[in-house]
Amino acid sequence: MILVLSYSSYEQGTEKVIDWLLHKKADFIKVTIEDLYSVDNQHRFHVNIAARKIFHNGKDITSEIRVIFYRRIFNYFELSDDEPFSAQLKNEITDEAINLIYYLFYLLKDRIWLPASHLANVNKLIITDKAQKAGLRVPNSSIINNKRDLTDFFNRSKHGLITKPINKSSYFIDNDKTYFVHVKEITALDIEDLPDYFFPSLFQEKILRDIEIRVFYLDGEFYSLAMIYSNETQEVDIKRGFDSDSQHWTIFCLPDFIKEKVTKFMNLVGLNTGSMDIILDKYGNYYFIEVNPVGQYSHPSASGNFYLEEKIADWLIKHDIKDATDKRASIQ
Repeated sequence: MILVLSYSSYEQGTEKVIDWLLHKKADFIKVTIEDLYSVDNQHRFHVNIAARKIFHNGKDITSEIRVIFYRRIFNYFELSDDEPFSAQLKNEITDEAINLIYYLFYLLKDRIWLPASHLANVNKLIITDKAQKAGLRVPNSSIINNKRDLTDFFNRSKHGLITKPINKSSYFIDNDKTYFVHVKEITALDIEDLPDYFFPSLFQEKILRDIEIRVFYLDGEFYSLAMIYSNETQEVDIKRGFDSDSQHWTIFCLPDFIKEKVTKFMNLVGLNTGSMDIILDKYGNYYFIEVNPVGQYSHPSASGNFYLEEKIADWLIKHDIKDATDKRASIQ
C-alpha cells in the first residue's frame, strides 16, 4: 500500500499524482493532519503504542504500508479567535498533533519514502556546504548582523549582493492583501539606510545570470527547464516575473559533469527527489542555488511536457510492488 501524506486542502503537487494513482488503480490511502485531530472528518484512527500498530477505520494498516509519498502534512489548527485562550490552545493542539505525526514517522521509518520525512525541511546553509563538498559551485555567502561587515562584503563583491531568507520564503496576509518575501538586490543606499546592527541576515554575491534552470530530480533522473529573457530587463527573483511576456521556458539538458555532481550531492544529503535551482552565468559557470525536497513541479511538468505527476505515481507503484515481492521472496 502507498501512504500519501499531504494537506486536506488542494495541493497542486499532490492531487495530480493521486489522479494518476486512481487511474492506474493503485492501492493507496491519503492521510492529512486534519484527519487526526478534526472531529468532523469521520476517520477512525487508533495507534496502539504497545503493539506499535496503526489502525484506520478499524483495520490494521501498519504492515500494508510499504511506500510513503511525503508532501506537506504539517498545518496549524484552526480555532475561532472568540474562544478563550484561543492562541495558546491553537499552539498546544498543533504541538500535540505534530508530536503524534513524528511518532507515526518513527513507526514507519523503515518504509520506502519519497522523500524521507526528516529531510523535507532542509537547512539552506547545511545544504550549501554539502553542495560544495560534492564539487558544485555555489555563490559566495555570508550571515551578517552589522553595517560594517556588510559594507566590506559589498565592496569586495564584483557584481553586488542579494539578500534572501535563511529559511524558506514566506508570505503575510493583511486583510485582502498578501505580501510575499522575495530575493532582493542590495544597493549602497540600502546599506546606508541600515542601523549599525540588525538581525542576522543571509547575503550572497550576485551572479550575472545568463540562464536560470529549474530542475526536478527523481531517483537519478533529471527533468530540466531553462528560463530565457527576451529583453535585457531581468528580475533578481524570477518568481516576480512569471507573468511577464519577456520570460520564456524551454527544455534544457544539463551537461553530464553537472548531473554527476548533483547526483553525488543528492546521495550525500540522502534525498531521492527534489526541485532545485541552478544558474548558468555569463561566463559559462554553473551555480547550485538550492533544493526543495517538497518543492512544486507542476510548472516544469506542464511547460516541458514531462508528465512528472505520472512519473511520480509510476515510481510509487513500482516500489510498492517491488517491496511486496521482495518480502514474499524472503518469507519463502
